[in-house]
Amino acid sequence: RVSVIHVDDVVDLLMSLATHPKAANEVYCVANPEAPTVGELADRVARACGRPRRAVALAAGAWALARRLTWFPAMQAVAALVGARVYWRFSLLIDNVFWLDTTKLQVIWTEAPIELDAGLADLVATLVNVITRL
Repeated sequence: RVSVIHVDDVVDLLMSLATHPKAANEVYCVANPEAPTVGELADRVARACGRPRRAVALAAGAWALARRLTWFPAMQAVAALVGARVYWRFSLLIDNVFWLDTTKLQVIWTEAPIELDAGLADLVATLVNVITRL
């Protein structure tokens, strides 16, 4: 799963938390409670861009094998020497670490976040605008 949040929601959230008495001295995971899988997010990004998504099909058990290999101590030692950054990025995809539990946050922040598809459409429009100005 992947946790994402629109920058406008971050601003609204920070303003809410700064003024809410229950938020004092607390730590929150800041993200939209909607947490699509990486594949679902890829589908939605492709739709927002008006492009088809070409999925890569993996054999049954491939993710489980990749997860075991990723956390195997010898693999970690080799990765530290060869490509720590690439290894780290791969481990994030393998083990759902892009997902944040926002249950505690939802008690304080009751505003409805910007819907993911609307946020992606906004992102694409902004990128197109920036690119066309170059």
